[in-house]
Amino acid sequence: MKRPLFSLGLAVVLLVLAASGCATVGPRVDSEEIRQAREILEVKAQRHQYKQAVRVSEVTERVVAVLPPADRAKEPIPYTGVLLDQLTPVNQRAFGIPDARGMVGADFPPGAAGKGGLSAPKPRAGVVVIGVIGGSPAARAGLRPGDLLVSLKDAKGKARSLKRPADVADSFKHFKPGDTASVTLEREGVLFPVALPVGAKGYRVSVQVVDEDEVNAAASPGQLFVTYGLIRFVKSDDELAVVLGHELAHLTKGHIAKRMGTGILGGIVGAVAGAAVDIVLPGAGSAISQILSAGIQAPFSQDFEREADYFGLKYAKAAGFDIQAGVDFWERFAIEVPKSLQQSFFNTHPTSPERMLRLKKVIRELATESSASPSPAPP
Repeated sequence: MKRPLFSLGLAVVLLVLAASGCATVGPRVDSEEIRQAREILEVKAQRHQYKQAVRVSEVTERVVAVLPPADRAKEPIPYTGVLLDQLTPVNQRAFGIPDARGMVGADFPPGAAGKGGLSAPKPRAGVVVIGVIGGSPAARAGLRPGDLLVSLKDAKGKARSLKRPADVADSFKHFKPGDTASVTLEREGVLFPVALPVGAKGYRVSVQVVDEDEVNAAASPGQLFVTYGLIRFVKSDDELAVVLGHELAHLTKGHIAKRMGTGILGGIVGAVAGAAVDIVLPGAGSAISQILSAGIQAPFSQDFEREADYFGLKYAKAAGFDIQAGVDFWERFAIEVPKSLQQSFFNTHPTSPERMLRLKKVIRELATESSASPSPAPP
C-alpha cells in the first residue's frame, strides 16, 4: 500500500509544479529589489507613525491644558513637550542622522545594509526627537524632529549621557516646573548646548499609538492608547478629541483606580507596538513596546462609561473642539459596526445609539449653559 500512495503523492507534487511553471507572472522581481523597496517603505512608514503620534499627542495636550481645577493634579506636573524614541537604523534614515562614522543618506542607499562592507550604515545608540508639541517649552527652546539628545545636566549640574529615552525620563525626575535643563543636542552632525525650560501641565498623562487595526482607545494610569484603526476611522481632530477626552475622563474621575478597564469596545488592545512613543515626563518611562494586560480589564460599569462620555465632551468643548463631531463619530460607528447597535455587543458599555443620543443632549445642555452665562463687562 505504501508504494502506490507514494507514487500518487509524487504525481500530485509534479502536477502542482507543472501548473505553477505555466503561470504568467509578468516581470521578475529579485530579492535585492525587494530588499531595497522594503527599506524605502520602512522609512516612509516610520515617518507616518511619528506624524500620527505627534498629532494624537497635540490633541491630548490641548485637552489636558483646559482641565478644570477639580480634575487636575494637586501639584503641577513638569512638562517639556518633546516626543522621543530610541535611535534605530530606520529612524536614522528617516531623519538623515549620521551613523557612527558620520555617513548619511546617499552614503548608504537602500539595499546597502544588506550587502555589508563600508556602505552599510553602522548603528549607534541614542535618543532622537521625533516630534515637538506646538507652543511647548521644547518648541520655544528650538528643538525639532531629528535632533539627537546627547547629554543632559541633572538638577545638581552633573552631566548624564543619554542612550535611551528612559535615561531622559530618569534625569527629569528631579526637575520642577520653572527649572531649566541644560541639554546637549546633535543636529546635522554638530553638537551644541540648549537651555530647555521645564514647564507645567495639570495632569500626568502621555499617549501611545498602537499598531492594531481595531477601532479602539484605552487608558491606564498615566497613559492613553489609541489604535491606528481609530486614527484611520476618525474624520477630524474634533472626533479624536472627543474620544481622547472620554479616555482622559476615565483617569480624572478615578475609574482606573477602581480597577476598571477602558476601551471603546469594552475589550482591550493586545500588544502595544508600532510607534510606541512617550512625551518625556518624570516617570513617563521609555518609548518602547509594551503589553497592556487584558487582565486589568475587569467588567466596566456602564455608568462610568456614561460619566466619561459626559465629562470627556466637556473637556473637548473647553479645548475649543467642535463636539458635534462626537455625534457624527457614534452615528458612523453604528453604521459601519452594526453589532454595536445591540446591547449584547456592548455588555459593559452603552450601545452606540444610546451614546449618540446622550451626546446630542449633552451638547444642547452645554449650549444652554453657555447662553445663560453672563457676558463679560465692557472695559
